[in-house]
Amino acid sequence: MRIRSIKPDIWRSDDFTSLDDFGQLMFIGLMNYVDDNGVGKYNVVDFAADVFASHLASDAYGTLQKITEVFGSLSERGMVQIYTAKISGKDVNLVYLTNWDKHQQISHPMKPRFPRPDADSRPLLKIAENCGNLPKTSARNRGTEEQRNRGTDIPPVVPQEGDGEENIQADEIHVEADAEFKQFWEVYPNHDYEEAAIRVFRKVRHRRQDRPSITALIAGAQMLANSGTEPQFIPQAARWLRDGGWKNKPKPPRRAELPPVTSNAMYNAGFIHDLGQQPTQDDLQIEGIE
Repeated sequence: MRIRSIKPDIWRSDDFTSLDDFGQLMFIGLMNYVDDNGVGKYNVVDFAADVFASHLASDAYGTLQKITEVFGSLSERGMVQIYTAKISGKDVNLVYLTNWDKHQQISHPMKPRFPRPDADSRPLLKIAENCGNLPKTSARNRGTEEQRNRGTDIPPVVPQEGDGEENIQADEIHVEADAEFKQFWEVYPNHDYEEAAIRVFRKVRHRRQDRPSITALIAGAQMLANSGTEPQFIPQAARWLRDGGWKNKPKPPRRAELPPVTSNAMYNAGFIHDLGQQPTQDDLQIEGIE
């Protein structure tokens, strides 16, 4: 996050004033989020953690969903470009504020961290419900699947009775689930038994009924991370996924309990105070009582 001096004319510009209150707040947050070149990594979870931390604490799922919607709106209006560029040989999803030079003036810009979009950049054609940078499952025609698998050794995954798995090739399921799981695992606090968590995660993300979005899973994991509970007391991810933990509502913060030493000290102080209120032998003699 960076300190910015925003030009005053932004408050009268057509693109900015056409946004609702949340959209305007998010656009200003983007100016702090991107580098001096107007470019930042396109990752909804990272952006939300930097700009909307308090919103995540109160309503993680709703916040991530709203941010994703606003990114889509900004892209449609031409206010941002969301694209993929090669950085150190790897594909990285980026977001660029198209009117950066219009709304922002940098006196001594730092060296750009990320490239602006150019002819070699590939636009992200669809901003999905998956926090902006993960692949999304799409249903395919069975005949197309059979043609694709003809002559290969990898058969399509056939769901067992009652398990509700999608009829998708095993290798494609694993590639997509592993990419999504990495995002989920970075947020989920308890990192015990990762392999078991991966297996359950794949099943949950590719079943027919009651299939959660990756946004819902990450939002639920973020809620646990914000709860203040020590990681070892948080359920293992595999169990949390099997039990539908992402459906849980945020718990109210636990009241801090006084440690035993403090409680004993308060009791002793009260006892001494009560003892001081009792009449002494001299007091009884003065009053004629003995």
